[in-house]
Amino acid sequence: MIKQFEKLSNEERDLLLEAPVLISVLASSSFNKINKLQKADAIKLSHVKTFTATPLLIPYYTELSRNFEKKI
Repeated sequence: MIKQFEKLSNEERDLLLEAPVLISVLASSSFNKINKLQKADAIKLSHVKTFTATPLLIPYYTELSRNFEKKI
């Protein structure tokens, strides 16, 4: 578990892990359809962030990337 998440409720934790997925879906959708290229870019970015983010955020992005592709 991410150290900074320890004091959060399960609902708050889930929301922090779901928010990037929801934002990616909104950003990649138009005309009620998800653009496949933008979806692929979002998935790729979620993986890239696991080693390019600020060191404090790397555990968050690592946790996020585990299920990102399945959730999106």
